[in-house]
Amino acid sequence: MAYTKQLDQLSRELDGLTEALRLLHMTFAEDKPSKADLVFLDRLRDSTEDCLGCATEARFAQRNARERNHAGAALANCQKQVNEIALRFSRDLANWSVAFEFDRLVRQYKGEWIGWVGEIQNNLDRCRGSNSCRQ
Repeated sequence: MAYTKQLDQLSRELDGLTEALRLLHMTFAEDKPSKADLVFLDRLRDSTEDCLGCATEARFAQRNARERNHAGAALANCQKQVNEIALRFSRDLANWSVAFEFDRLVRQYKGEWIGWVGEIQNNLDRCRGSNSCRQ
């Protein structure tokens, strides 16, 4: 019974993380301001896509963990994917160089970029808050 409750909690946390990453990706891919054809933004979008792929793999592994004879391997794979998300997130999306570049873009372009960067920051915060499944 406790095992099932733990899997249910993991499922909710993975769902939250996946949704936060989906919103972040949508902001990078679809909501970006005009004149936003920058390699920097393409890299962030690609990294978010990679994180979404890892989240999909983690959710699949978590569902497989319900079959007790495969639980150990499935949970290990789930943890591996969540660790990869955490690594990519901190390395590629939520670091000082990214924050500095966003500041530079806001100063350079102003206008719609101010709101867009604010939305990116909100979505990054959602991802940080949803990444509690690492433990």
